[in-house]
Amino acid sequence: LIDIFIVYILSRLIINPINRLAYATKRVSYDNLNVKIPVISNDEIGDLAKTFNNMIDKLNKSLIKIKGSEEKSRSYIENSPIGIFIISGEQKMKSVNEAACIMTAYSEEELLRKEFGQILSEQSKSDGYNHFYKLSQFGAAYDEFEFIRADGSLRNMSVNAVKISDDEYIAFAQDITDRLRIDKELKESKETAENALVVKSKFLSNMNHELR
Repeated sequence: LIDIFIVYILSRLIINPINRLAYATKRVSYDNLNVKIPVISNDEIGDLAKTFNNMIDKLNKSLIKIKGSEEKSRSYIENSPIGIFIISGEQKMKSVNEAACIMTAYSEEELLRKEFGQILSEQSKSDGYNHFYKLSQFGAAYDEFEFIRADGSLRNMSVNAVKISDDEYIAFAQDITDRLRIDKELKESKETAENALVVKSKFLSNMNHELR
């Protein structure tokens, strides 16, 4: 009887708490953080249960912070005025924001069925491959491409991309068509003004020569 009593006491005070801890640990390994171990003693086993419960509380708090941070990041991406593309190592588009859809005139579903290079014009395809090569080698790249909107019109965009994991990149894209047009017009106006100054200078030089 004494042996049975000793086994009972050991089971109640040591074996059962350890089994509960093992079971709780297994549940945590399956991403279940809603688990608590009852603290029924003030010995080492009880301290171990308290430590486990404190660990679970800290994990839950950290998880809440991470989820909050992810939601903020997702909100920033979705509401950004800049086109944002999340692209895999195979150049497949994994996620896009609304600005990217507006810029390309494709729906989100249409873009997610494409590789990034498929929206580039033939003239820019080789530049696109070089862009991803630089990304894979150096972790960041900036280039300007000609792309084809869903309506068939040709536009220009700048792409500033960085590597965010071994098989994932984030690209920030802006339509620079109007900027390039204005730059071209300013350059042409400058050249016209410079040519006009040359003509004026030659005219004045000829007039001075004739007056002499």
